[in-house]
Amino acid sequence: MHKNFVALLLGLLLVAGSIAAQAQLVAPVIPDTPASRIFRLWLDALNDDDRNKLREFYKTYNPSHMDWADSDADLARGTSGFDLLKVVESTPTKFTVLLQARDSDDFVRSMLLVTKSAPYTITGFLLMPTQRPPEFALPHLSQDALLSQLKDRLQRES
Repeated sequence: MHKNFVALLLGLLLVAGSIAAQAQLVAPVIPDTPASRIFRLWLDALNDDDRNKLREFYKTYNPSHMDWADSDADLARGTSGFDLLKVVESTPTKFTVLLQARDSDDFVRSMLLVTKSAPYTITGFLLMPTQRPPEFALPHLSQDALLSQLKDRLQRES
């Protein structure tokens, strides 16, 4: 009986995760600014889980923090990377976004600051855990709908 309950619970979690993934909004449009371009380079390197790419990134844009490359590589492994869900603020020198870890429901608010003129370098970079915003609330299903989706998923995967 206990094994059946655990199997059902795991199945429900899989269905809920699938529903959450399907409910995500289309990727936001990223304005073309020096700060957003540099942020995008960092996010791509992090999501590629490429320690050398991260080192090159910091060598170019923030050489005084080369040690962050290794921390970021560990972060990438621990989260499977991040999806950019929302641009909160964008100016030529500041880019603030909302990210979600790919392997969990964890949300992070990130802010990148760059110099006012070329060659652009990072003057500030923060990653701060944050609560799931209401606009990204997980959908709630009735018990019947949840069980129906679970049954469908189990049939597809068998």
